Amino acid sequence: MLASLLVATVSLLLPYTPGSALLGRREAVAAGLAVLAAAPFPAQAQRSKLVPKSSAEATAAAKAFKLSKPGEESAEFKAMEAKRLGGVTATTLEEDLKRTGLRSYSEALELGVDVCDTTKGIGCGRRGR
Repeated sequence: MLASLLVATVSLLLPYTPGSALLGRREAVAAGLAVLAAAPFPAQAQRSKLVPKSSAEATAAAKAFKLSKPGEESAEFKAMEAKRLGGVTATTLEEDLKRTGLRSYSEALELGVDVCDTTKGIGCGRRGR
């Protein structure tokens, strides 16, 4: 179909001279229509091999999924959920700070960190003062 459209477009754009060896506009349009008629239509196409054929098991599983209730949980889901929640433990703020390597503002002051040191240009939110 694309080829016939291309031939028709080219045939309308080319100038026609009676003694030239090129096809005339009428012949080009006729050739384009012939290519269009010879092209297979979608109704003649074959089914893709990538689409799996339906089976009794697949149909039954799809129907069971369609008719299942939203709140229904399978045994596999419950086991995985218990495994996921089993590893979670409550931690305190101090444990989190130690684990991440951060320190609180008061600890930084106790260690002697000067937060208003202007020599670095970022102390206390001031720049270069």
